[in-house]
Formats: sequence, C-alpha cells, structure tokens
Amino acid sequence: MDLLRIFPISGRLQVSGNCCHRFPHQSMPSQAPRFRPPYLDTGPAQPRPSRARFYGRRWQKLRLWYLNHHPLCECGCGRAATVVDHRRPHLGDPALIYDPANLKAMSKPCHDAKTAAQDGGFGNPIRNPLMVR
Repeated sequence: MDLLRIFPISGRLQVSGNCCHRFPHQSMPSQAPRFRPPYLDTGPAQPRPSRARFYGRRWQKLRLWYLNHHPLCECGCGRAATVVDHRRPHLGDPALIYDPANLKAMSKPCHDAKTAAQDGGFGNPIRNPLMVR
C-alpha cells in the first residue's frame, strides 16, 4: 500500500513513484501493420496521367451540353442518359476528346456493359481502338 496514497480531499487514488519503469509509455498504433509479400514489390508506382488533365472544366461543360441535347441513351434502350462516352477511344488526343461527333450519350448500365465487352473491362481483351462504335 506504499505505492498508493488516498487523498482525503478528493477521494482519488494516485500512484506514487514510478511503477512502470520497465514499460515506457508508447503510443498505440492506429492500425495493424499490413503484410505485403516481397514478390509483390515491383518498385515505385509509375505515375498515371491525371484525369483532371483531360476531364477538367472544359469536359464538364461539353458533357452537360451533350446530355442536354441527347437526353436518351443512344444505344436504343430508351433509358435516360447519364454518361457521355467516346465512340472512338481518345487515347489522350484532345481533338477526339472534345469532338462532339465522337461523343455518345449512354445510360450507366449500357456504358458499363459496353466498357466490359469492348474496352478490356473485367479482363476481356481490348478491341481495336480505331473501330467506330
């Protein structure tokens, strides 16, 4: 009982002396460390081109304009269009990105199905990028 003293005024217990001298206080980690097998380390990640470089304010304005002029999905399903797709992949070419003749209004389900089938989604092979859809 020599380590504990009772303060009669507050009624609290206080530790007197250093009872934790063998275990210095360290902050607890917020997460457990994640295991990453060494064979997955391929070096630093390659920087990817920023989406903002292509899909900035200019693209947003063109997208809204196109959706206002083409409110229905152009694949023929009759749903409301919510996505603007490129008929031919632009591959970073600004002339194809902002060409209204290269755009196609689609619903989200139709766009996802097209992307999975033609643009290499879900592990499918990428088809010829120059073919017109």
